[in-house]
Amino acid sequence: MALNVKYGISGINWVNEDMLDLGDHYTADDVLSQMQALGFEGTEFCRKFPRSVPELSRLLERYGMTLVAQWKSLAFRDASRREEEMRAFREHADFCGRWAAVMSSPARRATRSKIRIPTGLRYSRLPMNNGGILPKD
Repeated sequence: MALNVKYGISGINWVNEDMLDLGDHYTADDVLSQMQALGFEGTEFCRKFPRSVPELSRLLERYGMTLVAQWKSLAFRDASRREEEMRAFREHADFCGRWAAVMSSPARRATRSKIRIPTGLRYSRLPMNNGGILPKD
């Protein structure tokens, strides 16, 4: 049985997300053009990418790339940061939701390969991850 597999890569290989001076000289176009040249078709969100869904969509389209992930670190256990963390989580979820809506629109489905956006994920608190919220299987 032949598998249709597409490969993606994280922008952190070019631009570090924690140590901002590492890779800071790269632009979003540099990162995506090099990913494309290496044969990758998907990428994780990178700090060099625009946060506007329409701008990001146009940028990725230019390189034939698909956004497949976006990392978000949260510290729910620290009660003093809970409100700030929930606000950051909501912003992250809103961005991901807007992106999923763009990627799953009927016009988009007609012009691109089939992309499955998980809907209705159930979340649970798992103590093995500092009380973080992770999808249930």
